[in-house]
Amino acid sequence: MTPAPVRAARFQPAASSRSPRVSESAPAPARRDDAEADEAARLLALFPFLTGGIILFLSLVFAAQKHFAFDMRDNALSLGSIVALGGASRRLVLEGGEWWRIFLAPIYHGSLSHLVGNCVALGFLGARLEPLLGRWWMSAAFVISALGGMAGSMIGNPPDVTTVGASGAISGLIGALFAMSFHSRADEATQQAMRRTAWRFGIPALGPLLWGAHGTTDYSAHLGGAVAGAMVGAVIALLWDGRSFRPGLQRVAAAIAVGGLTMSGVSAAMAATQFKRHESRWAHLIPMSQTPRTVEEGAKRADDFVARYPRDPRAHLFRAVALIQRDKLVAAEGELRAVIVNAPEVGEGKERLERTAEAYMAMIYAYQGRRGDAQAMGRKVCADKSVAGLQKSLKKYKICG
Repeated sequence: MTPAPVRAARFQPAASSRSPRVSESAPAPARRDDAEADEAARLLALFPFLTGGIILFLSLVFAAQKHFAFDMRDNALSLGSIVALGGASRRLVLEGGEWWRIFLAPIYHGSLSHLVGNCVALGFLGARLEPLLGRWWMSAAFVISALGGMAGSMIGNPPDVTTVGASGAISGLIGALFAMSFHSRADEATQQAMRRTAWRFGIPALGPLLWGAHGTTDYSAHLGGAVAGAMVGAVIALLWDGRSFRPGLQRVAAAIAVGGLTMSGVSAAMAATQFKRHESRWAHLIPMSQTPRTVEEGAKRADDFVARYPRDPRAHLFRAVALIQRDKLVAAEGELRAVIVNAPEVGEGKERLERTAEAYMAMIYAYQGRRGDAQAMGRKVCADKSVAGLQKSLKKYKICG
């Protein structure tokens, strides 16, 4: 494997016969030095430097997000800030033509806890996968899985749901790790360890899809990323005979990795040109930093909110609750109708806002003895599993069964 000893052996017969011992013994130190250098290089290649680099990169990106965000609370960015910076939704990407969002959303995070959770998972998975695939194929798997996650999110979510985060890419590493755990390159003990790691992170990442997941986690992105990553791992496993130190097609993997990073940079420039336009859209809404944590808390400041943010339907919801508390039900009903009409102003949370207004209107009708109207108004609330708290309130009025 080392040129120097081969050349010495080849030309050894031409050396002086008076010094054969020098010619025979000279290559030995070179062999040892080359073997030690080769072993050191292999050990260095097995250390997950790339994984640490990706974690550092994502952390720096989140620091930049915090710097440019116009609205935050408790290290979490508001929906408006996320949209302005480059969060992706089907409506923005496909209908709005802002394709660049699919290259930015996977490297963004909505909050510090979101970032930390993803980085912890990435650390465990990368430590298993990077030594096996190498840095170029690990990078390529990350990029392909991130795009797969975006595709899953676009397909599986309603048009207005905005998504950010490396979860799709990380789910792809789970899929790739599981696929590669069947490759002969790893011994049996390593294969079992790889599968345990894949199951440990794969079950919470994909399991909720089996029973209809709700909440803020984008499980559709997880699924899309996992499928894309598993396909990458399966292709590598099929093409790699395992005799070489790394899988083949390294230049292809490098092109994918560099291309993904380049597109993220181009997309960041595109986002900068659109930032002010998107920021202005959210200027008429109550800032996240001032939004009450409960409706009851908002009711105490309802008049102030309506005066300062008359176009925000949440301000009118707070006023409706305040009016209900003062037994002014007719006026409250008018405010709740305004909430339903203007709910699209808040974007992604409009369905929950509509369900909340409908729940309060149903309770008003029930209190007034209008049982049929109450049941008709509460029908959507009772059928929506994502608003279990509102359903409990309606059950007290015997509106939900």
